Amino acid sequence: RADNFARLSNVSIKDLRDPKNAELFDFTLAAGKSAFGDNCATCHGTGGQGFDGYPNLNDDVWIWGGSFKDIRHTLHVGIRAGHEDTRTNSMMAYGRDEILSKAQIRDVASYVYKLSGQSGHGYDYVDLAKGKTIFADQCVSCHGDTGTGDREQGAPNLTDMDWLYGGEIDTIYNSIYNGRAGVMPNWNERLSPEMVTALAVYVHALGGGEYESDTQ
Repeated sequence: RADNFARLSNVSIKDLRDPKNAELFDFTLAAGKSAFGDNCATCHGTGGQGFDGYPNLNDDVWIWGGSFKDIRHTLHVGIRAGHEDTRTNSMMAYGRDEILSKAQIRDVASYVYKLSGQSGHGYDYVDLAKGKTIFADQCVSCHGDTGTGDREQGAPNLTDMDWLYGGEIDTIYNSIYNGRAGVMPNWNERLSPEMVTALAVYVHALGGGEYESDTQ
């Protein structure tokens, strides 16, 4: 085990996927699966399927990027965690902090609801044109002009049906009204660098890992 972990100190996913390293890859997957069960399954589920507020790790929807390098970095620094380089963003509480009125939030929530392709207009008696204007004023800096998101900022794509907290109109309203600020620990203080690598390999292999930029 010590020899195998030592080989993970500076390894790329490309190297691990090389057939000549099949034994090391199998070892790494097993170690990552064990670490996942001990540290991650409580939030993400034993199969990585996720729950409301906890991302599904089996699909190809990634808020901060799904390459091996991205996943390993997220595990290392966490999200809104104690690490000095933690990944962070700010989904403001537009209602609680009185930035927008309830009527304005209903308008923009209905606009976001429509952006995701759901039928209907969300709430009744709303002004989608005003919702679009509010979106342009308050939301495009993170989510983009068309609502497709920005991984550099950890801003989710709002045009699909993949929702971290749920895509029902009342849930969208609550997300805008109260803001969202989920936390994932920075695992570098709890796990060795090699174990973080093994965990990243396991998560990457669950089904949604991306390969285009996996050169290290």
